[in-house]
Amino acid sequence: MAVSSRSAVVCLVPATFVLLFAAAFLVRPLWWRTVSGFRPIGITRRDQIFETTAQASSSQGGGRYNGSFQGEFHVGEHNETETNNENTANEEEINPADYPLSIERMRSIATDNYIIVTWANFHYLDFAVNWVVHLVANNISAFAVGAMDGEILESLVQRRINTFSMESNLTISDFGWGSTAFHAMGRQKVDLIYAFTKMGMNVIIADVDCVWLRNPIDYFKKYQRADILASSDHLASTMKDEGLEDWPRASSQANIGVLMMRPKEAVLALVEEWLAVLTENDQLWDQNAFNEIFRKGVGYERNEDPDRLFSAYGDKLMMGILPVALFCSGHTFFVQRMPYTLGLEPYVVHATYQFSGTPGKKHRMRESLLWNDEPEYFDTPNGFIAFDFDIPDDMLKSSAPEGSNIDISDVQGHFALINHQLRQLRDAFAIATALDRTLIIPQVWCGLDRWWSPHSGRIPGSNFELPFPCPLDHLLDLESIVKGHFSREMPEDEFGPYIDIRESSFLRNPRLPESVNATRLVVEVCEDEDQACKKRGHSGGDTSISIPPGLNDQQLRETFESAEQNKLIYFSSMLNTFGNFSDASDFEKFQKRTKFYTSIWCCTHEDNVPDQFKAHSALFKCKKIPDSRLHSAMKATY
Repeated sequence: MAVSSRSAVVCLVPATFVLLFAAAFLVRPLWWRTVSGFRPIGITRRDQIFETTAQASSSQGGGRYNGSFQGEFHVGEHNETETNNENTANEEEINPADYPLSIERMRSIATDNYIIVTWANFHYLDFAVNWVVHLVANNISAFAVGAMDGEILESLVQRRINTFSMESNLTISDFGWGSTAFHAMGRQKVDLIYAFTKMGMNVIIADVDCVWLRNPIDYFKKYQRADILASSDHLASTMKDEGLEDWPRASSQANIGVLMMRPKEAVLALVEEWLAVLTENDQLWDQNAFNEIFRKGVGYERNEDPDRLFSAYGDKLMMGILPVALFCSGHTFFVQRMPYTLGLEPYVVHATYQFSGTPGKKHRMRESLLWNDEPEYFDTPNGFIAFDFDIPDDMLKSSAPEGSNIDISDVQGHFALINHQLRQLRDAFAIATALDRTLIIPQVWCGLDRWWSPHSGRIPGSNFELPFPCPLDHLLDLESIVKGHFSREMPEDEFGPYIDIRESSFLRNPRLPESVNATRLVVEVCEDEDQACKKRGHSGGDTSISIPPGLNDQQLRETFESAEQNKLIYFSSMLNTFGNFSDASDFEKFQKRTKFYTSIWCCTHEDNVPDQFKAHSALFKCKKIPDSRLHSAMKATY
């Protein structure tokens, strides 16, 4: 996360769970502070750092899924045969031949010859449904989802979603970035682009991990001279309006997660060359190939075009880069929150620049209220636990480096902030385990950004305020936490009970049943065994109670044994709340499970730690191991 020409080796390492128990000191109750215009978010607070997409969408009259779409839905025109097929989908086996990619079917769905297209296999069914739900929320019917296998085709037909069969014969599981299946999936995408442009249609191809917040068709209509419009991995906006980015100032890699291509001869020629290159090298990333091809003969001199279009592909076509504040990457939206900083309303967000694989994408979307969850997600049988992070003002202020050239002394504040939150998270995980409840994790804060390579606090090319409210995948490895996504099974007899989690925005979600907040039990943790804390039991009708610090798991169960009717137990703080597990074997299982929970963050070789930091370097030091890989020496104990 940090690098400096003045420092020794700074590296990214897999960290074990460093949620050290803070038993040595107590911190005053949480107060709300303002740092560089940002306010830490608490579960009970409604004031946000800036307008959330929910507020922005409601002010504009649409854009966000609000829970009104339940069960099956259907948009677009279908002929009688197709309708009959859909009506009997639950009674008969689905025949892929009845759902062809045909000109007639696609033109009947299109709006003014524009169509928005994605494709998915069964593993990404929930993403495909989420993709569709947000389009429908914006009154967009000109879309279709390519079904890469029979399982997802059947599921889409049953939901009456516009679909066509692709019969890809690829895996129905996760493609895995960089795998052979991943590259083959990419070629399927280019095949789709070719098919739609060959049909004479303006195709807007969008990855299934996109969320649409506005109808983009009118935007694309404004640029009739553009043969291709592409989203970008550029991390800074070159313009403050809603126009295209300024080429070549925004000449970073084009991202093919959102592309608009018109049915022009030059476009077809580019796509044919693109397919030929990918066929010749089945390990070539389709996005790299696209960038290499369109940049042939591209000029990098100042662009004087009134629409900010530029000549590409050997002067054969006109191309433009979509604004990164409106057609957002995962960094400009989830980390920089650029649209709202600039006062703009985004069209789409693409879950890139993120960590923790598929669970990381889902969690980011959930944090921003952009995910379509089933009703049972919001009302678990055993209820929820929530809490506020206690972050002192001076700790937050000192967590970010002051300059751009940083060394190890500049990252201590980030370590202190992260470890302070991890200590509280560790207690929260333990209490959730003891009470068998789902944990709602509050908004986490970071002093440094996260990336795959060394940097100086922010990903190169980006510019935003530090510290910042960071996505949870900056801190935790969600693939290890979310059930069914870890690389190996974690049976409870060896790793202890599974700990289910919810996102920081969970209690603000409009789909949350009123009963959850209505039955909230607020828990104040006393500083010592004073009079107010002598009565630990919950009478059953209380709306708030006080408890002593440091209760073990058995004492916590006794304290809350009458709280079954309370859907939500809300702790005002997690500092010194949990004492220990009463059974040593339960503690060992908990440790074994949670040691996988932290993600990759900044660390240094032990022999590179300056003398003045060795006293507390055990919090984040690394040890060298024989295969030259790095692992953390951090260990948590009660």
